[in-house]
Amino acid sequence: MADYWHVILITFVGFVALAALLLVPVWRFLSREEETAEGFSEAVGADQRGAPPAWLDQLSGEEDSASRESSAGPSA
Repeated sequence: MADYWHVILITFVGFVALAALLLVPVWRFLSREEETAEGFSEAVGADQRGAPPAWLDQLSGEEDSASRESSAGPSA
């Protein structure tokens, strides 16, 4: 049994390296998706509260007033 310790160690280190190689990209992907989902949830929440969409802040002049009128919906 004493002659096999280096095989066991190499196998263990290889297994850990392979697991990291496969799981780190999945973890990074899920982190990016979570950030995207949080941004989407904030946008939907703002829309449900009746706040104007964030992209309207980037418009200027005539585009701004026309877009605000169309996004406000029908006036009663």
